Amino acid sequence: MGVSTEGHWVNRTGRLQAARAFIENNLEWGDLTPANTARALGISVRQLHMLFEPTGTTFSRYVLARRLERARLALAGEPSRRVIEVAFACGIESPTVFYRGFRDAFGMNPTDYRRSLRDSGGAEPQHAY
Repeated sequence: MGVSTEGHWVNRTGRLQAARAFIENNLEWGDLTPANTARALGISVRQLHMLFEPTGTTFSRYVLARRLERARLALAGEPSRRVIEVAFACGIESPTVFYRGFRDAFGMNPTDYRRSLRDSGGAEPQHAY
């Protein structure tokens, strides 16, 4: 007898949750790759990519989105910290990737985001996402 479809779904969901937890706990790790993540979870890289397929995103896009959100929170919570230091602390090692990704995700660059917080007295600006 094979594994039921329901059992397969529960297993897949559990593995996806484990992958997301691993990512969340290691976002600052610049070398957070599919290979390293799959190895940590005891699955193949192909299986890891297949876990993300039904979510409508890829492993890499998910990691970048989580890093950008963490950076957004750090920019708001640590106003004296340099923008690029925030990016590096969140595991984003390329300033170009950081600035482009932040603008795409939040509708403004990180410096403008921080300025909008300051100008609005700390209130969260409206985002394009």
